[in-house]
Amino acid sequence: MAPERLRGAPASRNDSMVRTLHDADLDLSEDERFQRREWVVQRTAWVLAALVLTGAGAGLLGDGPVSDGRVARGGVVVEYERVGRRERPMSVQIHLPPMTGGTGGVVAADLLGAYFEHAAIESVSPRPAREEAIAGGVRYLLDAQSGEGGMVTIRLRPQGAGQRSGEVRVGAERLEISMFVYP
Repeated sequence: MAPERLRGAPASRNDSMVRTLHDADLDLSEDERFQRREWVVQRTAWVLAALVLTGAGAGLLGDGPVSDGRVARGGVVVEYERVGRRERPMSVQIHLPPMTGGTGGVVAADLLGAYFEHAAIESVSPRPAREEAIAGGVRYLLDAQSGEGGMVTIRLRPQGAGQRSGEVRVGAERLEISMFVYP
């Protein structure tokens, strides 16, 4: 006696993964290949969601430890945000080394490159003694006291999305910075 086939079961070998089961008034169709593919897609989506959430928590999408940048050279330290959003205020802090000799003077801080060209500079604190346009950027002339360091905070608002790099020059020191601006 031949084995009894389930009613509605596939007759060909290619369709052997699809089965229809009948139990009283309940008709169920199963496609094991489809289920396995669905499970793989589902697990992949869970992993991707977990990676995005982990990255967001770390600061890849904004505030967080990964988004904070810091470069130092010759006593000058620049702290800045590596990740920002278009039209969202950001800040760049420049820590100046103590001045030597004399009774004080003027320190020039140059802000150059796309980091600053594609941003509206809203404020500079403390207020610079003078501001000058220079090739590729702006120069702030800051009053300095002999024997004291200082910190300059620049508040800016990025105007466009994309990768931006720039340079902060204080005296002979050149410090490269970059950021990515989300739309």
